[in-house]
Amino acid sequence: MSPYAVTASSTLAPASSTSSSLPPSLPPSPTTTVAEAFLASPTHWALGDRLLLNGRRAFIPAETRRRVGGREGGREGGQDPCVVVAQVLEFAFTLDASSGSEELCLLLDGVAALKHVRLEEGWARKGGRKGRLEQGEEEEENKAKRVFFLNLYHLSILLARLILGPPPSSSGLKWCSYFSMAAMEVGGDIYSLAELEHNVLRAYAPRPRGALLRFLLPSTKYPPSLPPSVHDYRLNFALHCGSVSCPVPSVPIYTRESLEEQLEMMMRWSLERACVLGGGGGREGGKAGRTLNLPKMCLWYQKDFKPDMLSAIVARLPLEKQRVVRGWIGGGGGREGGRGLSMSMSLSGGEGGGGGREGGITMRYLPFSFETRALRRLDEEEEMRMRPLKPPVVGR
Repeated sequence: MSPYAVTASSTLAPASSTSSSLPPSLPPSPTTTVAEAFLASPTHWALGDRLLLNGRRAFIPAETRRRVGGREGGREGGQDPCVVVAQVLEFAFTLDASSGSEELCLLLDGVAALKHVRLEEGWARKGGRKGRLEQGEEEEENKAKRVFFLNLYHLSILLARLILGPPPSSSGLKWCSYFSMAAMEVGGDIYSLAELEHNVLRAYAPRPRGALLRFLLPSTKYPPSLPPSVHDYRLNFALHCGSVSCPVPSVPIYTRESLEEQLEMMMRWSLERACVLGGGGGREGGKAGRTLNLPKMCLWYQKDFKPDMLSAIVARLPLEKQRVVRGWIGGGGGREGGRGLSMSMSLSGGEGGGGGREGGITMRYLPFSFETRALRRLDEEEEMRMRPLKPPVVGR
């Protein structure tokens, strides 16, 4: 008789037996069930309309598998998943439409090896240790997840453009279909571009505004999804879908050590390039000209911002624009900073905006274009120059 219970819902605690010894490769666990340990229901069994971008090789050489995430002799021999995807992304940034077939094959072999990364054993667990994580370890694990999936998203963007060409620009529906179709198999599961954004990185975030967006979003559930406590509105500025409407032309390769500074940098840089003051039909300082023009993503993901969108945005504007906006607020009867910043403003929900109340500020959202441009890597020296010295004290 097996020393383990045979029902799917029971745990892997050994049955009482004096004659049987536990197999050394399968230590008992008080929390893991038989179903969780031995059964699987990966999303690639329901591929649907998704196309795998990393399907060049069905079998990866043993040496490559060991480097990426395999085991040898019962010991952990794999690399950190964050390191693996960063290395492949770094190489992908060097390729374009003029690259030769040999370089493209090297890239395709690299992304094919991502099938074998062990996500559940990477992250913060050292030496393959199992069990509940301490608070600090859990924070490190969640940081590693954000780094991995941010880089995987941009790697998928680059690979989809190389293999499939840019997404159609004729309609939003075709654009969404493209992002739901282009997918990668990683660690035994399949993630489309849409699923990486909305079902992993934004899995527990508020749903975006707009009937079309809500209707087209996928509903796949993934084990690596980030818990609600780590949702960060700055991720909306860190993700780059390739549209010319994305305020910045390039992205960094995200790392565990610099993630906080990189997220802050991307939000500040995006607002510096995209946020325009005035344009409300009057002079900039007049009541009719008190208009804040923002990227369309700020409208779609307005519910992400905590404690409120206006406080988060104004705190990250360049100093000159901050002074102008706070001057508007002071002239509108609201106190500067804190809750008074948002209470003195009137929001308009459409692209063209609407008039705010007297003394208020109107929010306008720039139109989104489905035209695309090639995504490039942010130069390391340029990145270091742009990183903020000190993040603002605003909730995330």
